Amino acid sequence: MIIPTMKSIKNILLLLLLTEISYAQMQYTYTAFNGKKEVKSAFVGRETVLLMPIKYKTKDSVIIKLLNVVDAFYDTYNQLANKPGGGNPDFNNKLSIAFVEETCGAGCGIVGSKGVEFGLPTADEIYDEIKTSVSRSRVAIISYEMGRNFFNNYGDKIQFIGTEANGGFAEQFAGYFAVEGLRNSILYTESYRNLNEAFFHLGESYYLGKAWTLDTTAKVETHLQRVANQEIGKIFDPNRNQRLLNFHTYFAGGILSIIDSVVGKGFMPRFWNEVGKLKSAKSNQDIINNIAIAASKAANCNLSDLFLDFFRFKIDTNTISALSLLPRDKKILNKFIKDKPILYFNNLRDSIKIDIRIIDRRNQNISYSIKINDSIFNSNKNGIFLIHALKVFKNCYHQTKPFFREELKCYALEDNKIIDSQYIIIGYRDSLSLKDHIKDLYIESSNNFDKISFDTSSNIITMQKIDTALDWSGLSFQYYPYPNKIYTFKGQAKADWTSA
Repeated sequence: MIIPTMKSIKNILLLLLLTEISYAQMQYTYTAFNGKKEVKSAFVGRETVLLMPIKYKTKDSVIIKLLNVVDAFYDTYNQLANKPGGGNPDFNNKLSIAFVEETCGAGCGIVGSKGVEFGLPTADEIYDEIKTSVSRSRVAIISYEMGRNFFNNYGDKIQFIGTEANGGFAEQFAGYFAVEGLRNSILYTESYRNLNEAFFHLGESYYLGKAWTLDTTAKVETHLQRVANQEIGKIFDPNRNQRLLNFHTYFAGGILSIIDSVVGKGFMPRFWNEVGKLKSAKSNQDIINNIAIAASKAANCNLSDLFLDFFRFKIDTNTISALSLLPRDKKILNKFIKDKPILYFNNLRDSIKIDIRIIDRRNQNISYSIKINDSIFNSNKNGIFLIHALKVFKNCYHQTKPFFREELKCYALEDNKIIDSQYIIIGYRDSLSLKDHIKDLYIESSNNFDKISFDTSSNIITMQKIDTALDWSGLSFQYYPYPNKIYTFKGQAKADWTSA
């Protein structure tokens, strides 16, 4: 038998004390962005530190999971851009995620330096979201605000001068980071990511919709700046923008994600590296040129066609000459920008415009075709197609089916050889079933402590309340109501109060 000495007993007590400290909160006085000091419970992660309201006293499984999630966000962003400076010096310069009495809006992130803040109620919402596994898009706010930290203070190089409204062009690069962070998240379901990715991909949708029909002769330097100045309103496109949100604040993320989709893995860190090499802009023309230069050098490809013809950047002749020295990489330039995978007609006399032009608009050997059932539906040399419902569904007008769909096989060809393709489901429906949109349903509630489940055999959608608080709840599905169309809602609802 080993008899413990006084020294070993002290060591055991010290070990127990340290173990207890690791699971208890550490009280910490935090200085908020507005200069006010607040006492918080500090929970330390690998790259981040959570500064929670003082009522959170233990590092329980929920806090541990939240730390793992935000650390994963940090890891993802660090792979996309240069590591930001700053940080909390009291915690080895880790990134502080603080919940405070007052901050700017729902959340606030330092542009180019570590640190984000949120209002006090958000702490409870995030904690309960993770605890109950109910997706309320609250942790997505953290992923978004953290994205601002990785902007690397390049506003002097790629942010418009002299207009407050354009802040979106710079800081909304955060939207791109948020999508990537959520995609790599260990926490969320596919439906959660779909909901938030749709939100952050609005910039892409802008171009895929009606961008080419917009007037570009306004008395400003460029179409790009019109968006920055909020001179272009909402794009009403039921296929590409069901949320009907204004795009100016998501414009930059759309540009980056589109370029990333054609260039491929590794573009983003190279882009930021090239931005860092540029001179500070003295005019908005410099801003426009800088973005095109950084993207082209990051891709090691002359992307002037993409910026001039697709994004409608009015880059100057000196920039065009400089970009001409870069290779014209066919692996990039022979691609077209992919559209949404499913498109719907409003009615059987409706039409949808599809643009499958490749980036290289100079290549005269390119032709385009669309097939249905392996037969040529349409073909031309310019790559823009106006698809008419009656032409797609020739025999459907006298039928009573509520739904029709066909698969469009879209091809870009060079000397009759396929160089890029996309399959698009195009359809018409007289009725819409929620069972086909389970991933798009979202819980609306004052507390949101509910869960959704779907029984495929009975087609019953169940929303189960999992707390005891008096609350209202509902299922939300965002759908664009077409003008001049009458809608009838059918279904049955049942409340089971006994199991509440």
